[in-house]
Amino acid sequence: MHLTALAAQHPGKTALVVPGVGAPMTYAELDGQSRRLARVLHDRGLRAGDHIAILVENRPELLVIAWAAQRSGLYYTPVNWHLTAEEAGYVVEDCGAQVLFTSATLQHLAAPTAERLLVEDLPVLLEGVADDPLEDEQEGFYMFYSSGTSGRPKGIKPPWRDLPFGTGMAIDHFLANLYGFGPETTYLSTGPL
Repeated sequence: MHLTALAAQHPGKTALVVPGVGAPMTYAELDGQSRRLARVLHDRGLRAGDHIAILVENRPELLVIAWAAQRSGLYYTPVNWHLTAEEAGYVVEDCGAQVLFTSATLQHLAAPTAERLLVEDLPVLLEGVADDPLEDEQEGFYMFYSSGTSGRPKGIKPPWRDLPFGTGMAIDHFLANLYGFGPETTYLSTGPL
């Protein structure tokens, strides 16, 4: 089930909690903020198939950004914030990100090749932006990087598929079925998102 469907069925239900970082976020809030950010990215000229990178600590904004990309048909690369500046800069450059989302404390980690948007500025960036969905929401895809054990990390870019938002990748459905994820599931992530 994709985010908009979850938000429609469970608008007041907690979608995520990051201890010590703000209030819990509901599915309706996550859906609305991701729709507004998708509109901001579209207004900045990003289109389906374009690329963003996300270099932030575990914080709620990370999932807002990922869902905005997911519903905009964008590739998005999460960059591990434990990397060195050289390693993180390489990933941001190599993936071809047009926009880099980062935090004030981590912005020194990536080369300035992409437009930078600070997550601390998201409330201002989203202020006054309509939260209606883009006219033609398309499925976006994550692009992960290998660990680089035999040299530099390598991008693992799924082939582009023109799919409507909510389709999801085959692995998403496989894992949900394998582990029995459903509307009542609570997941604890103990590693970097």
